[in-house]
Amino acid sequence: MKKILTIVFCVLLFPIFGYSQNVRIDKYSVEDSTRIVLSYWKNLYTEWSSAASFSVGYAITKNNLYLWQLELCLNETKLQFGIGRKLLLKFDDGTIIELENAKEIGPADYEYKVTKYGTNYYVYPSYNITEDQIQQIINGNVIKLRIEHEVGYLDRELKGIKKKSAKSRFSEGLKDLYENVKTASNQENNIRDNF
Repeated sequence: MKKILTIVFCVLLFPIFGYSQNVRIDKYSVEDSTRIVLSYWKNLYTEWSSAASFSVGYAITKNNLYLWQLELCLNETKLQFGIGRKLLLKFDDGTIIELENAKEIGPADYEYKVTKYGTNYYVYPSYNITEDQIQQIINGNVIKLRIEHEVGYLDRELKGIKKKSAKSRFSEGLKDLYENVKTASNQENNIRDNF
């Protein structure tokens, strides 16, 4: 009986410990009592000369206020984004969610990587999002993005839909990232854990 209970206990705990490894940042700041949890990146789209990934995360303040963010990693040249620039998410039923950029990205706020094929430039706009909007994306099917930047906007079709009833890569991927962040946030973040 003890063996069976031990095995059941281990099987139940394995997913909990596994999820804590599925976030790239889990940081607690003693100075302002804020905890930040960010997921890893998932591929959003890849085209001939451009690509994007996305990540989700939140900050919880000392007043237990959750502030959610959807961050994009855009490989689309040296784009600039002012605070308040829009991200439109269009669903297959015609519904549109509008999010606002929360981070100023100026002419020098980019990363780059030199390869044998040329130089790739990356920018990271970050959009405020509510938990209700995250659930709407997870339960829906986002098929198109419009990303507003300082000199116009980019329209991107989201591929990865194999059959009509299947969800887009974005909707499915956001579900995984959101669950990983929520699971990690329910665990204590202590420097002495697993030391």
